[in-house]
Amino acid sequence: MDKYKIGYGLGVHTCRITLMKREFVGHVTFEIGGNARGTSILNAAIDYLYDPCKLESDCGFTYYEDDRYSFTLRNGENILPVDNIDFDDLCDMMVAVEIIDYKDEEKRESKWATPNNDRWIPHAE
Repeated sequence: MDKYKIGYGLGVHTCRITLMKREFVGHVTFEIGGNARGTSILNAAIDYLYDPCKLESDCGFTYYEDDRYSFTLRNGENILPVDNIDFDDLCDMMVAVEIIDYKDEEKRESKWATPNNDRWIPHAE
């Protein structure tokens, strides 16, 4: 990310959560729109793990309605399947939650975050 706009105005944040167990790693990426910034976005990011249709991942991340998760972490050619874990175990594997991109809303049409869906996070007054 080359720059980060703070203040008011609508925009779309691209966030990434990194999961790691031993030397195996995977990433989950998603967009959050609205006029919130910084830690407000990072605090909301973990809630997105409950909505897999809004996520992209390099690890086959799957959420089950009984609050269980499955995915496959990688280390080069080697894989580590992680099956049927709960949210607490998932949180133990989170090593990074970060904003990797930001665009003003008028400059980017997001496929996920628009004012008309539940992925739009308003700035707390």
